[in-house]
Amino acid sequence: MRPIGLSTRLLAVTTAALILVTLAGLITQVFSHVQNARHTAEDSARSVGAALLPMLEQVLVTGDIETAGQTMERVVRHRSIDRIALLQPKTDRVVIEIHDTETQNEVPPWLMDWLPHEISSLKLPIEVGGVDYGTLTLQPSTGAILKDAWQAGKLALFGALLSMALILPFLALILRRGLQPLSELVRSVDRFGQGALSHRADEHGAPEIIRAATAFNQMAGRIENLMADLGAAKAAAESANSIKGEFLANMSHEI
Repeated sequence: MRPIGLSTRLLAVTTAALILVTLAGLITQVFSHVQNARHTAEDSARSVGAALLPMLEQVLVTGDIETAGQTMERVVRHRSIDRIALLQPKTDRVVIEIHDTETQNEVPPWLMDWLPHEISSLKLPIEVGGVDYGTLTLQPSTGAILKDAWQAGKLALFGALLSMALILPFLALILRRGLQPLSELVRSVDRFGQGALSHRADEHGAPEIIRAATAFNQMAGRIENLMADLGAAKAAAESANSIKGEFLANMSHEI
């Protein structure tokens, strides 16, 4: 199995780090969006309740429950309200209850279980002239909150993927160019090991690579000088042996 190169490893580690940072940022953004949407939904419910109370007070004083129901039904069509109910005073028995049946749930079930999206219902007493006519209950729409969070999450994820698709090739190019002097140093070591004792590495690139190349060149120089000295000593020894052989041959001849 061919070993994985250093640039590939660095690119893989960087990609993993970018993915983790992106996921952390995405989760943080979605949670922040949900929290802001919850506050917005609560404020919207208060505004709807404040606008609805005067109309309900007028129709309840006259006992026109049908008109009150129609008015509440129109309010439920508002996207931020999921349920609205009118409760009897003291007993809290439901007199009128309207649910939003038009909004479709487009959010995956796992997102509904994962995100803290529950919102407490808003209860407003209805009193006219000191007479208690009941309680108006408004439940902000959690579906709208989750739908907005889902849409925001998908857009953020698309943006993150697009950014990574643009960044990673550029990062790979930088890594390859940055590690090119190291690759050249490896090739120089290979050439020196194959017998090219006069070959030296180019000293360029990152400071650490320059120091490694300088150390290699110094070592290569010492080894080349040592090999030259050994070659000279070998030649001297061979010359001495040759002279000794000639001397012994001459002596044998004379004898």
